[in-house]
Amino acid sequence: MSGETFKLSLQIENSGKLDAKAVSVYLLLPRGFEGKNNYFIGSLESGDSATATFKLKAGNSGEQNVEAVIDYMDPKFERHEVTKKFSLYVFPKSYSEVYGIVAFLIALAIYYYWNRRKKKQSD
Repeated sequence: MSGETFKLSLQIENSGKLDAKAVSVYLLLPRGFEGKNNYFIGSLESGDSATATFKLKAGNSGEQNVEAVIDYMDPKFERHEVTKKFSLYVFPKSYSEVYGIVAFLIALAIYYYWNRRKKKQSD
């Protein structure tokens, strides 16, 4: 929900034939999002995977586009960068708590009204 803190986990897999060194993930977050947007994984052998976890605070509601920039070095210590795009959907803040309170107050008012009406009828 908008304004709420959430955890985003990305599975990073080395699908290449060579090991990757100094693997890191950097998120390009939409406007209004907050939190740590970088994660250092270290080395990933060929065929291995790792999870990058980010604790973020959601920005505006609706569909939000995010880019994950994955940076790594090959065995020759040459730097490479891969960018992956994905979308997050942020729901608007829920007002269900307010609706619950209003419903309770309405039920209380009806109860009070019926009790007063019964008292008047018995007098």
